[in-house]
Amino acid sequence: RNEISYLAESLGCIPIVDIESISEKKLGSVKFVEERFFEDGNLVFFKKISKKSFKKNTILIRATNVVLLEEAERCLVDALSVMRSIVRRRYFIPGGGAVEIEISTCLSQIQKSITGIDVMCIEAFRKTLEIIPYTLSENSGMEPIQIISKLKEFHSKGQKFYGIDARKN
Repeated sequence: RNEISYLAESLGCIPIVDIESISEKKLGSVKFVEERFFEDGNLVFFKKISKKSFKKNTILIRATNVVLLEEAERCLVDALSVMRSIVRRRYFIPGGGAVEIEISTCLSQIQKSITGIDVMCIEAFRKTLEIIPYTLSENSGMEPIQIISKLKEFHSKGQKFYGIDARKN
């Protein structure tokens, strides 16, 4: 029953129980229907649905085993959650150690105006924050000291969203 409701809503039609109650209002429109056969069953694909306020999509995930399938599903759910959060709130926090380096840079400026033991506390906290981008760059196969230096340089010039891009390595 849930599949019929989902399909009807997706196609913009109304399920018909009695053949006598067919009307144009209850029908949906699709330009292409294809049935594909797989080892574990068959699937029907509806393409180019002519519904104006189309709000549903189906994402098909296939894998060679259950473990890979579950991991792919978790990754997809995570990605969709991120997209939902960005659409709802219209802001995001940069990754790649950008936040940690920016806080460290700000603390460095504050540290110049403070005297006494507080300077040592701020310095220790600053160094602790820098461990995160250091470890990230090290685990990505980059040269951590050079990367941290470059990040500090960019952040001191006002590029506060600049972080480590592990894919460019």
